[in-house]
Amino acid sequence: MRADYLQEKLAGLTPPQIVELLTRRYERRLKTMQRLDSKEVLDIYLDALAGAYDPNSAYLGVNKHRNLRM
Repeated sequence: MRADYLQEKLAGLTPPQIVELLTRRYERRLKTMQRLDSKEVLDIYLDALAGAYDPNSAYLGVNKHRNLRM
């Protein structure tokens, strides 16, 4: 969050503008995370885990697999 604040400060925003911008940004992220179901969370985790061991790898979840087959 500090990095985000400093980035916006370097962009020329005032502290009240930065607080408002970051508040909206993080509220949106929270809403997005709350809409995820357990399978989506698992897919995100496994994809990050695969990327940690091999940056060129990705986990292909069930939904991605279905979309790929169509």
